[in-house]
Amino acid sequence: NSHLQGDEGLCAKSSMLQRFADREVVLSNAVSYSHGRKRTTFQEYLQTDMVPPMPLESALGVGENATETWYLCGENFWDEILQAYERPRILGGERGSLAFGIGRTGSG
Repeated sequence: NSHLQGDEGLCAKSSMLQRFADREVVLSNAVSYSHGRKRTTFQEYLQTDMVPPMPLESALGVGENATETWYLCGENFWDEILQAYERPRILGGERGSLAFGIGRTGSG
């Protein structure tokens, strides 16, 4: 799946921004069972919620508020990416579920 990785890959930040900047996404917070949800655009998510806290060590500390840590996963469907993923032969090539998600540095 090297075609998905790297600076030129389908999952590269610049590539995803070019293709999906205005796409509405649903974010879930880091609270167990995803209690918090918010809607935004993919570009806004990258520009605001993906910025790591400074200093970075604060993201790894006890004081990080799980209600303010947002993940892009679950309710978002990225068919363009999932269809390009080459499934491992161990799954029979066509079996099993696929998921795609994004979280900021230090979010776990």
